Amino acid sequence: MSVIVNVTDGEDVKVRSSVTDHVVKEGGQVTLTCTSACSFHQLGVLWYRNGHALSETGPALHLSSLTNDDAGNYTCSLDSSGQKTSAPWCLLVGEYEDGEVVKVRSSVTDHVVKEGGQVTLTCTSACSFHQLDVLWYRNGHALSETGPALHLSNLTNNNTGNYTCSLDSSGQKTSVPWSLVVLEDEGRHNVTATGKVKSFWLLTVSVVSVVLAGFLLLLAGLVFAKRRQAQKKASDVIQKLEVDCKQEAVGASEEVSYATVHFKRNSSRSAPGPEHEIVYSEVVG
Repeated sequence: MSVIVNVTDGEDVKVRSSVTDHVVKEGGQVTLTCTSACSFHQLGVLWYRNGHALSETGPALHLSSLTNDDAGNYTCSLDSSGQKTSAPWCLLVGEYEDGEVVKVRSSVTDHVVKEGGQVTLTCTSACSFHQLDVLWYRNGHALSETGPALHLSNLTNNNTGNYTCSLDSSGQKTSVPWSLVVLEDEGRHNVTATGKVKSFWLLTVSVVSVVLAGFLLLLAGLVFAKRRQAQKKASDVIQKLEVDCKQEAVGASEEVSYATVHFKRNSSRSAPGPEHEIVYSEVVG
């Protein structure tokens, strides 16, 4: 049974394989066939592995007693100019566990990265693939980033997890998980905590200052109001005293004065009566 793979480029010329999988056990065999929509002479077909020309020619390439040296990307061309070359077909030789065809490589040697740091994960494969076909996952959940490289910077604890990459959305060629642990930076948190404490105290001092200033203004207002009230009360007492004094003065001037008492001798002795007559005169002042 033959399959068509990697037909994005070189659609006029294609490589078909006698096996359904790209992985063949060591010692096994595989036949690759170069096909084209156009007819061509068999002797005009050239074969390449990883871009290097092979001695074999013709539309069929027979590979037997496979070893790891036979692994690579195979292409075929209708002529030596390379203008009509097929898309690569990847052959892997050996025993591969799940996820070994596609691997995640890291820019750091350790899986533990400090908070605030950065790391670049690269999806690699022995088979060639289009960059846009690479999908990334963290803990099994798809990420928005695509392409062969995943750049993670300013790391936080939210970036901790198992990262995998896949060559397509089917997930048939998915790498083994690569674990990333973001270690909390205590010094960074201490600085942040210290900054928060300082901010809290500055806010507290500001609030207390505003409250104290308001209290002092209120107290000054009360003192001023009481002083004005005392001054007004003293002024009222003084005015009342002045009015009382004026009233007393007017009352004293209206009192009755007795000015003179006159005694008049009676010279006529003919008429009987008292010897003396008292004349009383009242003068009202």
